[in-house]
Amino acid sequence: MPVTIKDIALKTGLSVSAVSKALNDKGDISEEQKAKVRQIAERLGYKKNILASRLVNQKSNTLGLFIFSRNLMWSSENSAFKYLSTIMDEVKKRQYDILLFSVDSDLANRQSYIDMCLERQVEGVIYIGLGSNDPHLEEIRQTDIPTVVLEHTLTGKNISSVGIDNQKGIDLALNYLEELDHTKIAFIKGFNDVELSQVRFETYCEYMKKKSQYHESWVIQGDFSLKSGYDGGNQIAKLTDKPTAILAANDLMAIGAIGALTEQNISVPQDISVIGYDNFDISKYITPRLTTIDQNFKQMATVVIHLLFEMIQHNIQGKQVLIDPELIVRDSTVKVV
Repeated sequence: MPVTIKDIALKTGLSVSAVSKALNDKGDISEEQKAKVRQIAERLGYKKNILASRLVNQKSNTLGLFIFSRNLMWSSENSAFKYLSTIMDEVKKRQYDILLFSVDSDLANRQSYIDMCLERQVEGVIYIGLGSNDPHLEEIRQTDIPTVVLEHTLTGKNISSVGIDNQKGIDLALNYLEELDHTKIAFIKGFNDVELSQVRFETYCEYMKKKSQYHESWVIQGDFSLKSGYDGGNQIAKLTDKPTAILAANDLMAIGAIGALTEQNISVPQDISVIGYDNFDISKYITPRLTTIDQNFKQMATVVIHLLFEMIQHNIQGKQVLIDPELIVRDSTVKVV
């Protein structure tokens, strides 16, 4: 006969209720008792009937994960992929499953995200890459489903937002360039309709205008891809009044720019210094190694899951959390001679 919770209760001397709480990792039982119950359950060969448990508790043990602009996610050097591994690990620890909703960049004729979640009976939702012009923002804001939005600020009773402090990150990069005596600094932008891109560019503009060093010709439109960074590097290489430094809104564009400048016999960092933003793994292995702003994807993803389960299990209202970035100095930046 299969081992039951009652069998474990008899062995531990605890009530059936206490054993159930321990096996389900509830908060009102000590870690010592949880460990004891799990140890005996494992020794007895107890296997939880997940399906029966979900039916009894009217729970799906499933989270919905929306990733936007999937057509741009062509490599693992993409912020969404950096979050995924940690999110999946943290969700697995809690014996939940992830249902992935992949949404392209076309805003027309989309089914309601909330309806999609209700149809699949998800208990909580995570959004990655939500655009500022998404037609469903207000619907998300009013949702009754516990929700966490990554890299976009959205407020509501059941909404938490987690992001990097992008203003601080750009300030770190610009202040470091100032220490190296750079005043002529170009900027390669990301998507215009993405909040983090807007904040990074606006912070750059404010800094450069305050120094009376802002020039339209030094602002390059990109889309976070290697190619747009490469194209931007070529644009900068053709300028008569060249900047002495380039700040790109992500690492891929910075790396693309370095490739273009090198092809044009412009040395990085001797002629033009370059800083990225993300601290992707690849930034450590290119030549020169890329100076960048680290945004700690693992920490952000861990905070997302912690907040979401607080909301699901304890009815905690939404919060806004900003993670501090860090300047990583490598070889792609030098002092102006």
